[in-house]
Amino acid sequence: MFKNGIQSPEELYKLYSVDERIRRGFYIAKPLPDNIFDIQRKTAEKLNKQAEFLLHGAEELGINISQTNFMDRVRENLDVYGNIRNLLTKHGKEQLDLRRKFKKELEEEFATVNNPKKDVLFSKAYERGHSSGMEEVYNVYADLVELIR
Repeated sequence: MFKNGIQSPEELYKLYSVDERIRRGFYIAKPLPDNIFDIQRKTAEKLNKQAEFLLHGAEELGINISQTNFMDRVRENLDVYGNIRNLLTKHGKEQLDLRRKFKKELEEEFATVNNPKKDVLFSKAYERGHSSGMEEVYNVYADLVELIR
């Protein structure tokens, strides 16, 4: 407990039910920047043009690529593209980890941890509810859990 009786985030987390954690956003990954896909697309377009120039244009124009800063620009675009891919991969992993945590906590709350059909139940609940958010997954899970007991 912190000074003045204030509880730490970890202590507060334990006090909440899964339903309350959903409402408080505990299972939501941090959002990606709004323009990330535009940056990725534009960078890919630049790389395609640069690759085309390397394959055809430089030789025909008699340009020696090693004597220009062209390769530095290509490397910069590759770095930007690589960083975006890394960010998207990290974001996807974070979402997957949060979903696994959510599933585990649902199983604990509904006492289905040792039930052999728990994975099928979660799969059906997720399939039916995730487009409306994790709260709907929770609601569908709660509705269907009686079928495996």
